[in-house]
Amino acid sequence: MRSLAAIVVVSILLPGLSARADDPAFLSVGASAFDFVRKKDIQVEYRLEYRGKKLLGPIKPLAAFATTFCRGQIFPYCSGDGLTADQVIGGGLIDIFFGRRWVVSPSLAALYYTGGTADLDLGNEIIFRYQVEAAYRFDDRFRPGFALSRYDNLGLGDTNPGAESFTMYYSIPLDGWF
Repeated sequence: MRSLAAIVVVSILLPGLSARADDPAFLSVGASAFDFVRKKDIQVEYRLEYRGKKLLGPIKPLAAFATTFCRGQIFPYCSGDGLTADQVIGGGLIDIFFGRRWVVSPSLAALYYTGGTADLDLGNEIIFRYQVEAAYRFDDRFRPGFALSRYDNLGLGDTNPGAESFTMYYSIPLDGWF
């Protein structure tokens, strides 16, 4: 029974993985609500990501920089004051296509996390980000989308509180630019 289920899942996903082999690299910009679940120190997180072309089978490389910035007087739900954390991210993602328009992109990345506040300390400088993004693909390949992320130190620190973020993305295709 498990083998049959695996065959069904692979037969559904495989055409979607290979259907867009010509997809370009992307520059993605995003803004998110960081730590919106626990609400220990809600921040506005800004992201800039490079998403390359397929490198290892369906896996695309991912490199990013993210920062949180929050001022209580501008964003009333934020308890921070100014720049509180930076992240340098490296990892990979897979684009799974549902028809021509819809793309779901799970990703895994390791990051170096600096900063944090007394309210929100992720327990270690090495953190991992798990993310699932859903996006709509226009004919010119621009993609607006939303993502849900989890930050976790995988037990590398004394504590592992973790944090979540909900991000709005806009991905810009880089084909023809370089």
